[in-house]
Amino acid sequence: MALFGSNNEHSKAVRTENWASEHGLSGLKPEYREMLSPIMEIETDIFQKKIEGAKPEAISQEYLDIIKEQNWMIIRLLNDLVQKG
Repeated sequence: MALFGSNNEHSKAVRTENWASEHGLSGLKPEYREMLSPIMEIETDIFQKKIEGAKPEAISQEYLDIIKEQNWMIIRLLNDLVQKG
């Protein structure tokens, strides 16, 4: 274990930061950054499937999963706005 957490935690944080920057989300508040994780994981899975030569149908389902996760993220963010008044 490293001084400030495990190396795995650090590398995950770095990957998340890089992914967020790539998508123009580097200024996202830390409490919302957790929401990026499922989308980032699905996108990584899609990339892996493309490398492995998966059928387009399998990849299409993954894109639908990303859209679903994004919709839930938007709903949670809107709910936060409503709760804050």
